[in-house]
Amino acid sequence: MEKISILMAVYNPNIQFFIEQLTSINNQDYKNLELLVLDDCSSKKSIDSTKELLSKYITNIPYTFRSNHVNMGSNRTFGELTKVASGDYFAYCDQDDIWEKNKLTCLLEKIKQENALIAYSDLSIIDDHSNKVSDSFREVSKRLEHKYGENLFPFFLRRNSITGCTMLIEAGTAKAALPFPSSEQYVHDHWLALFGTSKGKIAYSEKPLVRYRIHSNNQIGAKVLVGINSKKDYLVKRILMEKMKVDWLNSQDFSDNQKQEIREYEEFIKARNNYFTNTNFANLIAMLKQLSRDPVLISFEVLLGVSKGTLMNKLLQVAKK
Repeated sequence: MEKISILMAVYNPNIQFFIEQLTSINNQDYKNLELLVLDDCSSKKSIDSTKELLSKYITNIPYTFRSNHVNMGSNRTFGELTKVASGDYFAYCDQDDIWEKNKLTCLLEKIKQENALIAYSDLSIIDDHSNKVSDSFREVSKRLEHKYGENLFPFFLRRNSITGCTMLIEAGTAKAALPFPSSEQYVHDHWLALFGTSKGKIAYSEKPLVRYRIHSNNQIGAKVLVGINSKKDYLVKRILMEKMKVDWLNSQDFSDNQKQEIREYEEFIKARNNYFTNTNFANLIAMLKQLSRDPVLISFEVLLGVSKGTLMNKLLQVAKK
């Protein structure tokens, strides 16, 4: 029976949320598990509380607890956990969600049935009080498209449909993806998804196997265009951030076909950057040539580039909904 390592990064967790997460891990119906918990330099009070809660609520699974000496951020913390984990498969874990009892069993079955490197699932959505507010993450993230199968590298270059807490990944694939990039380049789950698609197949379960808690303090949630209130903000926080992704990708070892996809992605970013830097007719034509790559995004950016004042504000408000 293959071993699954559950890799949990924690930082000053909300006690009630944390208890619910731990309880759902402890109640998993898959039995060959280990739980590795790495605290990212929380307060001493929080660390002591975490140790106490682990001792109280993790009774069916062997676990270890360590703490970083300095705050490293989630990507580097999950990277450290990936280095030391010994399981055949890795499941990445947040500190405030609730896993369905059969989550790991279902995902491992998917991997075996489809000879995949990664399996993931949909999520239901809960609020601060653990009340369900949605049956599917797709209901709160309108552009989300859950992708699975083979030859998905072009899609995952730009977008991600895999939420880290729903992912089960073959251990060798995860370790080969080390070191993880900075979170400004790719969040760990997006990087693992992209790396996995460069090596093999992705499997998917339509069953929501995680109750994903959206609240004011979680890292991703349903937030769109956070902190973007002008065209300059959009250029810096979206387009130039995408350029950082390409810089990272160009430092990695991919196949010739995948390198070509990266070059085309780089041209896509360049056209958008030129348009926002200098919104003239020539750059508009270059933008329109990119429509086939993402009609919704390019249409929005073309309108944003020529808008001003009230119209610009309304466009951004609509996009954030």
